[in-house]
Amino acid sequence: MFIVYTKSHCPDCIKAKKLLQTEETILINCDDLLQNDRESFLIEMRKKTNLERITFPMVFLNDEFLGGINELTDHIVYELSEEF
Repeated sequence: MFIVYTKSHCPDCIKAKKLLQTEETILINCDDLLQNDRESFLIEMRKKTNLERITFPMVFLNDEFLGGINELTDHIVYELSEEF
């Protein structure tokens, strides 16, 4: 199962949502979290991702941090290549 942290007007987040249309996915929109308690949210996400610089989307697969849009795309391409 994918869990994806997104922002509403983020082009890469929109791409991630399209890539995961057929997958079991939980989407978490972070707009309110960033607006209401930005620093606490970023601290928590730095702990979850082990990254200093947070970018969107943040994609988790089976509770493990996968990465952003590039890592998601690579994962999907790899999974498709395994089918053939």
